[in-house]
Amino acid sequence: MTKKNTHHLKIKSQYFSAVFKGLKTFEIRYNDRKYEVGDQIILQEVDRLGSYTGKEIIAVITYLTDYEQKENFVVFSFKKINEKENSFEETEKNYSKNKRSSIEKTLESL
Repeated sequence: MTKKNTHHLKIKSQYFSAVFKGLKTFEIRYNDRKYEVGDQIILQEVDRLGSYTGKEIIAVITYLTDYEQKENFVVFSFKKINEKENSFEETEKNYSKNKRSSIEKTLESL
């Protein structure tokens, strides 16, 4: 069995709100992360300045396609698992962890 990945994704407040309300159940994303059905996504709300608000939605990718998308873009649908609001300290910790992970992945690819 293949281990599925977890992707931490920034999402603007207006879109986060639509996901939270159940109105938006898909994302169109650049496929630099090699998304797959079954992967977990953690949608992390950012305000208009790009700062994390601490609100997150955890979901699982249920369908994925690149049909009629720009090159290297995919659209995927997802199912929400959980919603939560982190404290400022948790948000900072997650941000640092995500940034460190991104840097490590870049260095590994060199």
